[in-house]
Amino acid sequence: MPANTITTVVSFKKQFRAEILNKFTTLAVGYLDGDNREVLVTCGEDGVLHVYTIDNSTDSDQCLKKIKTLDSKCSSIQCICIAEVTRFGSNDLIVADSKGHIVVFFKEQIVCRKKVSDYPLSSLAVYNKPNGMVVIVAADIEGMIVAFNPYIEFWKFHISNIPIPKGPSSLVKILAIHIAHLKMSENTVDYILISDTARQLLFLRNGKLVHKIILPFCATAISSGYYQKSSTNTEIAIASENGSIHLLNNTEIILNDYANLNVPVKKMKTIRVTHCKDTVDTLICTGNFDSVFGVRDGTVSQYETTDWIENTSITDSSSLYLGSKDNSLFSIKLDLDS
Repeated sequence: MPANTITTVVSFKKQFRAEILNKFTTLAVGYLDGDNREVLVTCGEDGVLHVYTIDNSTDSDQCLKKIKTLDSKCSSIQCICIAEVTRFGSNDLIVADSKGHIVVFFKEQIVCRKKVSDYPLSSLAVYNKPNGMVVIVAADIEGMIVAFNPYIEFWKFHISNIPIPKGPSSLVKILAIHIAHLKMSENTVDYILISDTARQLLFLRNGKLVHKIILPFCATAISSGYYQKSSTNTEIAIASENGSIHLLNNTEIILNDYANLNVPVKKMKTIRVTHCKDTVDTLICTGNFDSVFGVRDGTVSQYETTDWIENTSITDSSSLYLGSKDNSLFSIKLDLDS
């Protein structure tokens, strides 16, 4: 089957669409305060976070119920993450703003506030090291990446320190960051993957550059998973501005046109399927187009939206929450054929 054929390998089922009254720049879905209910958190240019309970059983104005607001005392919030970073017993809310601040909430209280950059922060992620240490990774628009937690800073790295081939501009910008747990043979290694405007794909480990690949294009989005049934090692998926998606295996081999969406992909996330032994993972792709695409085993499915999707949150139950440019929220359930 051609890689750009639109099929129904991934089935999108609409749960609801809601108009969010407060203009938001980013969102996250998860569990807070030890509650067993999933909540939606949106935030925007005023630095205020709005927390909603979610009811997927109705496609009406009652699907979202605001339960509280939190003031981060920040400027415009650029990124948000729900994860346990304080080790106080339940998840925290972590936000990053346009002036380089990171703020951590635990049970509605600000428990950590750090200034990690003088520039707007464009990326935020959390992961756990094998020894149990939690790490927050943030990057700014000027190419600085910092790793820390509420108690200690681990390292800083700037992509301007990397020699690059001569080109029309020496100013290199980060395009995408992804934390990958790459299984190679019997070992699993954590890398921070960074793509930039110099067509580099950088592999960082513990703040050190350990590997670099010069790509034939700028990678605008990165993810990782098991995308082919023949794969025994973790694969890295990279997308280009023209919508082509390529796979890297063992950090070296580029497989041309795993899929081609023919639209500019800006973000990719992976949905992992653990209940079926021989089932491959699914890539969720969004960008400068009025759709969300699901790519599985090289085939493509599409769900049309009202505007560009700027934010995506995926739950453990394979539900997608999509925030669009027109301030709409889409809740979509994925049904994956075996």
